[in-house]
Amino acid sequence: AQMSEGGEAQQGSLSRDGAEADGAVVSQRVDAMGQVIQQKDGEIAYWKQVCMNALRQAQALNTQCEENKQRGDELEQHLQDLLQQQQKEKEERLMRKLTNSVCSIQSALDRLTDPEAPCNLSSTPEQILSAHQAVLKAVVEVASAANSRDHQGLIAATKRLVAAGVEQSEHSKGVSKLTDDPELSGALFNAAEGATVSIKTLLETIKENPYDADPIVHQCGSVRGTSIALEKATQDIINAERVTDAAEDLTDQATSELMNAARVIEEAAKTLLEAKRRAEEKAKSGENKAEMDVAGSIVGGAMAITDAIQTLIRYATILQKENVEAGRARGDSTVYKKDVAWSEGLISAACSVAGSVQDLVNKANGVVAGEVENEALVVSSKQVAAATAQLLVASRVRSDPNSKNQQNLEAASKAVSQATRTLVMAAQTEVKAETVEEDTRAKLDGLSLTEVKIKEMEQQAEILKLEKQLETSRLCLASMRKAQYEKQ
Repeated sequence: AQMSEGGEAQQGSLSRDGAEADGAVVSQRVDAMGQVIQQKDGEIAYWKQVCMNALRQAQALNTQCEENKQRGDELEQHLQDLLQQQQKEKEERLMRKLTNSVCSIQSALDRLTDPEAPCNLSSTPEQILSAHQAVLKAVVEVASAANSRDHQGLIAATKRLVAAGVEQSEHSKGVSKLTDDPELSGALFNAAEGATVSIKTLLETIKENPYDADPIVHQCGSVRGTSIALEKATQDIINAERVTDAAEDLTDQATSELMNAARVIEEAAKTLLEAKRRAEEKAKSGENKAEMDVAGSIVGGAMAITDAIQTLIRYATILQKENVEAGRARGDSTVYKKDVAWSEGLISAACSVAGSVQDLVNKANGVVAGEVENEALVVSSKQVAAATAQLLVASRVRSDPNSKNQQNLEAASKAVSQATRTLVMAAQTEVKAETVEEDTRAKLDGLSLTEVKIKEMEQQAEILKLEKQLETSRLCLASMRKAQYEKQ
């Protein structure tokens, strides 16, 4: 029994040792599992933090995306506003251009229909036809630009159309005034008015709606029709108004008058040379030396004009011979009014030059003698310049514009103009500013302030009186010219 109890005790001891060992193993495993669980919890927390960060980033990106979308919408709207503003400015610019064009053509129409408005009396039917061709070309460009919705091209085309239309209107009025036949003159005037009105209507149509091409193209057809009617009226004048002078060969007479003008100017040069010599002698003798110096310079200026006129007549004579040899100077001429200054072209021009030079010589002699005022000499020199211009225009009628002699004649005409300006300047330097100042000081010396003020008011009154006289004289001159023209 003791042995049995000892075995049981030993067996119980062994069981307790085994249980303790198993508990240690379990504890180790529990600790290991706890560490694994703790590690997993750390990983979970880490990934949870990562997810939270990713979520926040996603939310930030979403917010930024919304902001970018909103900003993109705002930029797109701003771009649309800018495009609309640009289109509006383009349309406003087009409207301003069209308004100015309408005003320009309306002004031309007013000048055409106003009998008191001045006209270009040097206009020719050929100039009307040239402007007519420019109008037709511009109308085609307007129609093309309207069809293609090319606003820049439309502006440029209307600008050219207005320029050609204004030129066509001005030349038409000038030729209608210079035409003797009332029926032809009236037909030309009516055609010119119709053509100008149709251009104005076209511009108003474009201004009303520049995007609608159909009415613009339709009105372009109307402009072409009225312009062609104007061309026919112009051609009728060219065909009807030709005059011939059977009693005298105008070609020979023109050459003869040029030679006669050359002789007159040669004699004038000798007379001026003698006048200058007298002025120099008076200046040396001390007799009114300052005045004689001025007179001498004026006579010298007149001599420069006669020298330039001599050159002009020489080249005009050479050019006339050239035209005769080339067959351009015929015994007939086209005229549009029986104006004494233009009816015979080169003949009347040569006579006018000779007569104006003779008058200039007489005025220069009068200045030296103290019998003629300098202003009269200035007027005479300007008349020489006008006669020179008439001779130049008359020479262009039959001459080749590329001729060397024609170019020499143009240069000689410029020389006459320059010499005329020099003479005018010399005549206007007679009254010196210093002399006026000295005389004024002498008159005011010793006067009180009140007396000086009275003198000033008297001088202003004198100026107003002279200005009134000047205006009256100008009106009188205009009336004389108008009366002379109406008689012709």
